[in-house]
Amino acid sequence: MGAGNTPRFALFAEPDGMLSNFAKRYANLLEPTLREPYHPGGMWLILADGYTALAVKGGDWNAVVVYLDRIVRIPSRA
Repeated sequence: MGAGNTPRFALFAEPDGMLSNFAKRYANLLEPTLREPYHPGGMWLILADGYTALAVKGGDWNAVVVYLDRIVRIPSRA
């Protein structure tokens, strides 16, 4: 999952409460479409190798944003 020429995370979640620019903001990291959640009331961010990167309650978009932002963050130079 999420593999191919460019490995990407897969997100299993309902779109309820998703930020309007979410897909565009993480286009280089995520598959372009959401997948059906494993169970109602949950969200799972899955690595391209199939391991779980993050599992949170459904609608906790902030947790997903924080996780992905840590990946795309550019370190500051001291």
